[in-house]
Amino acid sequence: MEPVQALTQKQFCRNLISIIGSPRSGSQQTTPDICRMFSSRLALKYLSLTRSGISAAKNLGIYAANGRVLLLLNEDEIADPDRLREHLEGHEKNSEETVAVLGDAPWAQSFPVTEIMKYVSEIEDLRFIPVSSREEQQFHFNYLRWGRSSCKRSFMVRHGGFKQQLELGLEDIELGYRLSKFGLQVIFNPKAVSYKNRPVFYDELCRLSEKQGTLQFLMRRLHRDSVIQRYCQVDDAKEKWPDIKQDLEEKLRRVHEIDALLTSSLERTWEDLLLRELKALYGWTLDAFTMKGIVEAMRCQERPR
Repeated sequence: MEPVQALTQKQFCRNLISIIGSPRSGSQQTTPDICRMFSSRLALKYLSLTRSGISAAKNLGIYAANGRVLLLLNEDEIADPDRLREHLEGHEKNSEETVAVLGDAPWAQSFPVTEIMKYVSEIEDLRFIPVSSREEQQFHFNYLRWGRSSCKRSFMVRHGGFKQQLELGLEDIELGYRLSKFGLQVIFNPKAVSYKNRPVFYDELCRLSEKQGTLQFLMRRLHRDSVIQRYCQVDDAKEKWPDIKQDLEEKLRRVHEIDALLTSSLERTWEDLLLRELKALYGWTLDAFTMKGIVEAMRCQERPR
């Protein structure tokens, strides 16, 4: 690969492909116009796909690309100006075909970060690990987060693309698991940044957690490996769900009650206590909705056809 400092914009595009479109495939009407605007400056390909799901859209981009490095951008994130350069530098330092580079994705400064957004960052975005200990550190396959990860195209194509029956977050984890069987290594580069540009809301995350439970049930059926069995947490769901279901409505009520209290004037001690309780409730309720999704998927599977 050419030295990063000598790369022009056109050379960047020969090494990476950006896929612009809606999250469920079927791009927005403005996408072709944007591509035409930049066609004289960048070697872009624009491909249209009927609504077939996010995995199908990603697979189309992967197999249409001809660069050596693949990098996808989430539709609700804004790339930092140095993002491409940092990914390429990561691959220059780690030229092995099996190495992927994971970037960071803090919240954009265009909106206030709420307590639920802070919670999501701590749990899912590696924010709980000090930056000094994260740089150049290797991570488990479930940190292959497409939208902020890049990898060698040859490695991806050789071992298959995304499973099109899995979406909304698990398609990348399932792919990471399969690639790990062939030596996948995920290296974190905190300077390869894209900014999350859409706020998330608690009720929305509850719905997504329930959907994830359905997908965990599907992924468990795809792979019998004990690693996946533990990750999907399906085995005890049916037994535990009745007790969890009984408490779920009260826990949800308490989350909304605390949210309302935190908007009022409180002493610092009370605020700290409520925030600790709220964080615990976030974890409990989101896990509960995931379990609900698992149980519903089980019931659908058990119904006579």
